[in-house]
Amino acid sequence: MHYDLVFTVYRIKLDKKPNVTLNKLEHTDYRWVTPEECTRMPNLIHTMNSLLRSIYQ
Repeated sequence: MHYDLVFTVYRIKLDKKPNVTLNKLEHTDYRWVTPEECTRMPNLIHTMNSLLRSIYQ
């Protein structure tokens, strides 16, 4: 089986965390994480580390 996934990443500075409403047919959960926390996630897509480094350096 082959999948093509698209991950859109934005960088924005927020004054406060916005309220998030999930479509329960699409997602079951979410969480806010720092770039450092994101790089330690075991299921992180393999190119995300380099993307985060380029954005936050």
